[in-house]
Amino acid sequence: MQIDGHCHCGKVTYAAEISETRTFVCHCTDCQQFSGSAFRVRTVIPSANFKITSGSPRTYSKTSETGTERIMHFCEFCGTHLFGSGTDITTGISLSTTTATQKNEIMPMAQVWCQSKLPWIEALGSLRQIEKQAFGKG
Repeated sequence: MQIDGHCHCGKVTYAAEISETRTFVCHCTDCQQFSGSAFRVRTVIPSANFKITSGSPRTYSKTSETGTERIMHFCEFCGTHLFGSGTDITTGISLSTTTATQKNEIMPMAQVWCQSKLPWIEALGSLRQIEKQAFGKG
């Protein structure tokens, strides 16, 4: 599937070819901390299937829970995390699919690092749903 995407402010854009069979929800503590949320949705793709089309992401190195060094690529202006890679980016990347224009069409096929899944995730479907912002006003 061909996709394109961008950071929150739009200064970094990309194009990619992904396979939904390699798309997953990650509940690891690094994804929770990095996203400021309960999980991230990611897909693993060969580097040859990914191209930055504008801008230039900044990077920093993080040692994962498994001890692997990961290079995190993000927009220096808005902070959006776009993708992660090993120290040799040519071996592939892990793209944050919620930055894609086509995010509604990308269905995760698995959940990983479920040992770190927050206990309230299963209850999300039973919470009341409000169409727009309801809290924090007034």
